[in-house]
Amino acid sequence: MQDKLSKSQKTVLNKLIDKYERSKMYDGDCKVNRHIQLLPTDVFTDYDSDFADIDKVKQFEDELRELFENGLINILYDKNLVVKKILALPEKWDTYYSLLGRVTKNQTIVEQKAYLEDVIRINKDDVILMFCDEQLQRLYQGKKPLYSFDELKIIVELMETIIGNKTTLLERELSILKFGDSKVFENKYKSKVCAILRKYGNYEERLEGIDVKSEVEHIILEEYKIFANPSYIYFKGNGKIVFQDGHQISLKMIFL
Repeated sequence: MQDKLSKSQKTVLNKLIDKYERSKMYDGDCKVNRHIQLLPTDVFTDYDSDFADIDKVKQFEDELRELFENGLINILYDKNLVVKKILALPEKWDTYYSLLGRVTKNQTIVEQKAYLEDVIRINKDDVILMFCDEQLQRLYQGKKPLYSFDELKIIVELMETIIGNKTTLLERELSILKFGDSKVFENKYKSKVCAILRKYGNYEERLEGIDVKSEVEHIILEEYKIFANPSYIYFKGNGKIVFQDGHQISLKMIFL
């Protein structure tokens, strides 16, 4: 049935699982049998809106009814047959995971621990070792991971590449190398990676007196021969550029 689930149906089951994994019931700490439930607006934001598209509302209700008829959820209606609540069926958690091809939170944590232990075993860089050890200790202490498993692996691999870099690279070249896209590193991971490098590395002497975030990140990355993407500088009028070695360039406006 996985291939037959609509986008909304998958969202319903995923959101029910998310609430379940955040609840005390998941860890067995809840003594009261509580229902895991959603409001229809948790899935379809405009469901209660007077301006909602009637056809979309009907499609959403039909898809919920299909999940109900397949024995996957319960639905509570008001007297006007408007959906009030979407309830999970406790005996169906395994079915939800199977239908979505999703791994349980506990399985993910086991895999995350094994991954971090492997990184610690094969790495020698202090920054990576300290970062991974802290994440591992959080997991063993039962604390919530700071990063999803997928994001953690990307961050570790980026740090390995950055710290091990021996040639001059532009940030966009690093991004293309790792993601096949020139903007992903800057937009999604640059700040996170630089914050980790700063926390566990030794850059404070070079960063003294600098509080502009972009400058801090440039300085940290330059330690590993990774430089900001070049940009144009525009001059207006006549002028002269004098370099430190005494070389000079004269700038003159040309009228055509």
